[in-house]
Amino acid sequence: MKYCPFCGLQCEDGARFCGNCGYQFGAETEAPRPKQKKTVLIGILVALGIIAAAVAAILLLTGRDGARKEPTTVTSEPQETLPSETIPEETTEPQETGAPKISVPEFEMQEETIEFRLSDGTLYYSNTIQYPYFTGASEAEAKLNRRYSDTIKSCKSNDTDFDEAYRTAQEWGDPSQYLPFYDDITAEVVCNERGVLSVKEVYAMWSGGAHVYYYETGLNYDIRTGAELTLSDILQGEEDQVNSVLRFYFAEALWEPSDNEISSLREYTAFTLSGNGLCFYYNVGDAAPRVEVVIPYTSEDTYAISAQELLERLREPKEETTLEGYADAVEQAMEEMYNVYSFAKGDGVLYDLDGDGIQELIVVYFAKVTYNDMPDIPAAVYSVYTMSGGAVAPVVEKELLFIDAGGPTGSVSVVEKGGKVFLAVNEENGGADETGLLRGGNWYLYSLQGAELTLEETIGYRFHTNWENNEDKIIYEDSSATINGKTEPYTALEDWLAGLSELAVAKAWPETDGLQALLNQLS
Repeated sequence: MKYCPFCGLQCEDGARFCGNCGYQFGAETEAPRPKQKKTVLIGILVALGIIAAAVAAILLLTGRDGARKEPTTVTSEPQETLPSETIPEETTEPQETGAPKISVPEFEMQEETIEFRLSDGTLYYSNTIQYPYFTGASEAEAKLNRRYSDTIKSCKSNDTDFDEAYRTAQEWGDPSQYLPFYDDITAEVVCNERGVLSVKEVYAMWSGGAHVYYYETGLNYDIRTGAELTLSDILQGEEDQVNSVLRFYFAEALWEPSDNEISSLREYTAFTLSGNGLCFYYNVGDAAPRVEVVIPYTSEDTYAISAQELLERLREPKEETTLEGYADAVEQAMEEMYNVYSFAKGDGVLYDLDGDGIQELIVVYFAKVTYNDMPDIPAAVYSVYTMSGGAVAPVVEKELLFIDAGGPTGSVSVVEKGGKVFLAVNEENGGADETGLLRGGNWYLYSLQGAELTLEETIGYRFHTNWENNEDKIIYEDSSATINGKTEPYTALEDWLAGLSELAVAKAWPETDGLQALLNQLS
């Protein structure tokens, strides 16, 4: 037996079409999709301690023409027709391969929400699909447009009798406290260069359990030919070479996989190309963030990665002074910090910011500085170091994060945005009144190349919180953000932060002494 990748119906192995939604098995757009109908009550029954499998089978595979209402579609701006209405017919002929230049696909993000309500109007279940709509005529763009058009149509064709589902759920408890359930898809273009178009899809499913279930898929297309790229197309070499590369980089990020685990990683782990290389999204647990394992490129302009060349790089002698030099920098930071506060705690992380195979060192700590001609002002400072020619090279040295006034906070973190890695610096301070906190600060986003930092984005903000009922909540009408010199609602900052994926962080005032832990690691 097999399952329809869009509606979850169990079908015969030889079936060409899904008997519920009409999906054609083996079509170009087929891709693994979480089983939509089977998730609606699973979380509830787990939370209630009920045997989930039996009840879910009764509840979620029920499709009747009862009193259910037709789905409501809510489309965000800009409102467009479904992608399929403007998609060129798919052709089996490959595009020209001798063109000197590959056009970069252009797209705009769109969003559509499909809602399913009970007879009394209660929102029971929804699908929100955020996806890129491509405006070009290449085969790769057509395939992706068709994929999201088909996905939206499949969601709309859900014929589950949700009134019946709700009545069944009431036999086991009160499901209203968990509503609405949802099964959402967020598709993000993470690579649109090197002649490849890569999209990461994140599925988020809530069915009333202990947490939201997340699931990733990756789609990678050669822009010139329109062919979907396999792992072998990207990471090229003999099988033992490819396995050795995977073993090394997964061991760096997680653990050293066995031969059987390597086979499983190659077959089941989602991957895309990114600005820094081949990126795997490894699932360490349903509620945990995915660990991203990045294998760097071996050329400047193509997506193909040579496993043999990577192994040769890994066999090159390592610079013996790397750990020793970084340890000296950490010890110096700790000495300056303890001279200010004997109880102070610093923080630090190691991370390859520019994907050149060399980890940079980031440290944050308190020290006394001269500020506005005033000496010995306690402040948090941060430094970033890299290795050049076997020696420690400062990228940023003793930069003020904030002045110690009004309960300051802040951090220096490594984040990913749009498939690229950045250094994110946050400085914040302020005070409080009888109503709540009054604080403000800035976010700075930098890219790193070698030992050179480039400022990419700056966002300022201020906020006021409410201490009423012991709830420290943002008062939005008295809070704001400043983007490109223009005052925006505070939600603009929240949206910007939601677009960052934190990979590592060094906090200005951590709970434990991260510098001491880092020094132990370097030693």
